[in-house]
Amino acid sequence: MNPDGILVMDDHGLIRAVNPSAERIFGYAEGEILGQPLAILIPPRFREAHRTGIERYLATGRRNVPWSGVELIGLAKNGKEVPVEIAFGEYRQGGQHVFAGFVHDITNRVRSQARRQAEHQVTRALSAATDLKTAAPLVLEAICEELGWDFGAFWRCDLEGKKLRCDAVWHRDPDLLDPFGKATKSIALESGEGLPGRVWKVAVPFWITDVLDDENFPRASAAAAVGLHSAFAFPILLGSEVEGVMEFFDRNLEQPDEQLLATVAVIGSDIGQFVRRKQVEAERDLALAKAVIARRVAEDQSVELEAQADELQSQAEELQGVHAKLEAANLALTKANSRLRERTEEAELARGLAEEANRTKSSFLANMSHELRTPINAITGYTDLMELGISGPLTEQQAVHLGRIKASTEHLLGLVNEILDLAKVEAGQLQITAERVEISEIVQEALDLIAPQAAGSMLELSNRVLPEEGHVFWGDGDRVRQILVNLLSNAVKFTGSGGHVTLRVVKTSEPRSGSIPPGSDWIGLEVEDDGIGIPAEKLQSVFEPFEQVDPSHTRERGGTGLGLTISRRLARLMGGDLTVRSEVGQGSCFTIWLPGVPTSSGAPDTGELPSWPRKAVSVPRLGEVGHMLVRCAEDIVQDTAARLRQDPSTREAAELDPAQLGDHTATFLVDIGLALVALDEGGGELALMRDGTQIQRTISHLHGAQRARLGWRADALRREFDILRSVTSEHLRRHLSSSDGATVEDAIAIVRRLLDQAERVSLRGWNRSTADQS
Repeated sequence: MNPDGILVMDDHGLIRAVNPSAERIFGYAEGEILGQPLAILIPPRFREAHRTGIERYLATGRRNVPWSGVELIGLAKNGKEVPVEIAFGEYRQGGQHVFAGFVHDITNRVRSQARRQAEHQVTRALSAATDLKTAAPLVLEAICEELGWDFGAFWRCDLEGKKLRCDAVWHRDPDLLDPFGKATKSIALESGEGLPGRVWKVAVPFWITDVLDDENFPRASAAAAVGLHSAFAFPILLGSEVEGVMEFFDRNLEQPDEQLLATVAVIGSDIGQFVRRKQVEAERDLALAKAVIARRVAEDQSVELEAQADELQSQAEELQGVHAKLEAANLALTKANSRLRERTEEAELARGLAEEANRTKSSFLANMSHELRTPINAITGYTDLMELGISGPLTEQQAVHLGRIKASTEHLLGLVNEILDLAKVEAGQLQITAERVEISEIVQEALDLIAPQAAGSMLELSNRVLPEEGHVFWGDGDRVRQILVNLLSNAVKFTGSGGHVTLRVVKTSEPRSGSIPPGSDWIGLEVEDDGIGIPAEKLQSVFEPFEQVDPSHTRERGGTGLGLTISRRLARLMGGDLTVRSEVGQGSCFTIWLPGVPTSSGAPDTGELPSWPRKAVSVPRLGEVGHMLVRCAEDIVQDTAARLRQDPSTREAAELDPAQLGDHTATFLVDIGLALVALDEGGGELALMRDGTQIQRTISHLHGAQRARLGWRADALRREFDILRSVTSEHLRRHLSSSDGATVEDAIAIVRRLLDQAERVSLRGWNRSTADQS
């Protein structure tokens, strides 16, 4: 059969002759087409141009197209458009024009060009995308536009739920979105179910000539409603694993095209290679960021350890008789520091070495303090015996000397006791009980102990804590008494003769502390004096070990500089805090914040976590939350970035690229997750990490400084953390939801507290950077 169709038309535009090839190309029988206008073989959108062209030629002899090699679009009987190449001829018969057209079907050539163009457009889309989520809509549009299909969908494999879910769609006609688009987005398919499920199962392209006749197509009714028939789908392969499925539909009945299926199989492999490349790049960037941060952290820890070594050396000089042992401890710390420098590339190991060195120091101090107590107690005992005259009567000068010896040993014993308490706190060995305690009893006992000291200084002690008010806290009564005695003693020391020291209690749901959450009942014990006061720049440093506001004044009145350090750490171990407000020349007010006991029960509401848990094992599923946070870190960062760009409160985010907007947030979340996993597996003291790891604090501080340099407002930075907390909680709840969901909330609350702390550190970094710029 002649592959070229022949059509003969008179000057009225009527078809007068047709050969079998033309019948095959357009799908008409000879009897159906003879005598019909040529316009039935022309798509409606081109008919007017054809009519005016024929009329112009018959009237003027001018034509706008060449006689041969013209590529046009024809219309078959079934309504399907057919690409053809036409050559024209003309002769006259009986005074009339007769036109002959030689038609060549170029469908295969056009399809081949379209497939190549589709591959090219997909390659361009992948080069412009950052990940599969952004690439999928571009790939759907490229294939539909170039190959002429009406609807496309991208399905992502949810390996945990063993389901396929639609992540993106593209449509040529908005009417396809309702109901077929909605049906596609709302359904989840298992392996082997529907067209995408079959492709997922066998990992090869698949073609359906008419989905309405397919027994395994759940969306058939929705497809029928919008007139969709043919469909094909192909897998996105990551090695031998199916990462997702691309699915396409057309309103025409299309027979299987093996060349098209071969083309999309190559496209699916290219997309899989793109996904793998992006994964490798993300892993490389994350590893590089963690290495840089680890190096910074190790350097900071090295400086901190050197400072601790110097402090130990100073203590060795003051404690006579233990110089050699302190030198050995200093040498041990120096060796630990040397080992730490050799492992700067491994952040977790560096942190572990630092913590081990700190435990070594604390253990050493505890052991030394116990060893020192024996000779000191012996000196005190023999001094008492000599004062009693056991060795004979004493002269007045000998009595004075013995009094000085006794005072010095008592001072030294107090120093040893304070060092021992500090060492126990840092080593996690200090025992804290948790029980219901009546405040007024503790207050009165502390006042009785300090009353002689106050009387000797001619001070007035005022107790505003009334027993009938019935204030009760949840904690360790002995430790609270120890804190109160220390605060009252300091108030007496630093208040002049005739001054006043007042003790009162407050109850609130919003404590004045940056490290404990509002919203629960809190008891505040205030010790206020009208003494010398504390300069503003030293209000926080007074809680550091061996830090003293005025060393010369302390030498006159005594003191080691450890009392406030120990007091704050004891308060925090009980789930509370110790804060101060002061004004030079006006006096100071120290407040112990303690969890209150609700009147309806005998213990705090653990569902709200009013106090920071002491042990990791007391927080169920903490390790699960840690693991999930590591896995979801990248998705959390992407969702947070998307919300930041849309939120009117963070308009600064729209101008940043993904790297600037993310700013190591993924590394920050991964570190939180790893820390929670380590605590859960080791059963460590959760209270000791309330301020976050060094990596978290470093990233948070640098993040605030970066936002300041980029021109962010402080309100925008706060809003960013609001969104991050919300997105993080949503991801964790979605992936960890179960019948035991209440226990997951306790672990998520720990994560949110660490994010709260990160926000405060970031704001400090923002403030410092802003001040430097001004």
